[in-house]
Amino acid sequence: SVPDDPWKGVFGESENESRKLEAKVIQSTNAGYYRVYVKLRSLNPDTNPLKGSVQFFLHDTFANSKPVVAVGPNGIAELTFDAWGAFTIGAIADSGSSRLELDLAEIDEAPASFKTR
Repeated sequence: SVPDDPWKGVFGESENESRKLEAKVIQSTNAGYYRVYVKLRSLNPDTNPLKGSVQFFLHDTFANSKPVVAVGPNGIAELTFDAWGAFTIGAIADSGSSRLELDLAEIDEAPASFKTR
């Protein structure tokens, strides 16, 4: 892992054969912060739906850095939070068989000031 980014390189890619971890980042109403919308979804919801819960892994500066989120009725696990800057998010689903990560600094549409912090 990377000292300032503890989950970088721990969980693999942001997408595997059946799951995709994605995020959107916008300016927050909380001054100096950004709102991050994260979701984990199935790439094959009809034949291999996402079920149960997903454990997300956030930067260790968050009070709840390893939240567990139930998969919603839409088959998507969603998490929203405010962050000061970019870091890598990890996710474990499917009783541990799906391990994904997403570096928020690599989201093309994220504000440049967020990505460089």
